[in-house]
Amino acid sequence: MPMTARELAARANRLLTPALAEGGFRRASRMGGAAWVRQQGAELLLLSFQSSMANGPGAPGSRFTVEIAIGTHMARFAGRRRQRVWWLLTPDERETVRHLENAVKAKLPPPDPAIARPHAGPYLDHWRPRDTPYPANVDVWFCYWDEADVHALMVFLGDVLPRVAERFLEVIALPSNEQEAWYRRFWLDGAIA
Repeated sequence: MPMTARELAARANRLLTPALAEGGFRRASRMGGAAWVRQQGAELLLLSFQSSMANGPGAPGSRFTVEIAIGTHMARFAGRRRQRVWWLLTPDERETVRHLENAVKAKLPPPDPAIARPHAGPYLDHWRPRDTPYPANVDVWFCYWDEADVHALMVFLGDVLPRVAERFLEVIALPSNEQEAWYRRFWLDGAIA
């Protein structure tokens, strides 16, 4: 049986809290689920998990995303100054995610033929390994099948989330007309300057 969103949050809280504490984050327990907050001047910087609504029995593994936001109060997925963590990963970090995802796909049970036939293309893509790097400007969710997958993702996220937070603060400090150019440069080669 797939891991529930509550079980994922419990594991994320247990495995990520020590790594994020080193970056000044503390658990945002009032928010429920997996969320951490850090004081950033007069505002709060928030990291939070969101499980896919498509998770559950019959799904090709389970998925979640992580968002980062800043504001004057804790509010998950609120405000215009927020971003999915995926959009702030370097090309090498995105490649790590692709390899982790391919390892998950290799152990998924075969797709249900009754569902696969009418929805062959997109549905079966969940089982096919990806051979080429993901572009940065697509919405890729982290996927897992079992405890080992969750552990590998938490190790990865524990390493990258503090750097992602700094990248996010750098880009939101730019005038809005310069932010798009920053993302374009960053997506192409991972260069921040």
